[in-house]
Amino acid sequence: MEYELECETLLSQRKANRCFSVFRGSSDDGMNWRFGLPVHRYFYVMYDHGRSLIRFADANCS
Repeated sequence: MEYELECETLLSQRKANRCFSVFRGSSDDGMNWRFGLPVHRYFYVMYDHGRSLIRFADANCS
């Protein structure tokens, strides 16, 4: 299954004429990334720490 986000949901405009990615690295080595609000806003996200899994489901309730 594939999940897609529109390009507009992956950028944040904080200053006039400047956009920033909503994804942020969470470690100095760049190996870990945070999904950020767009993923949590448009999808249900379940973190299964015991099995080292991340599961996604469409949040569209219609």
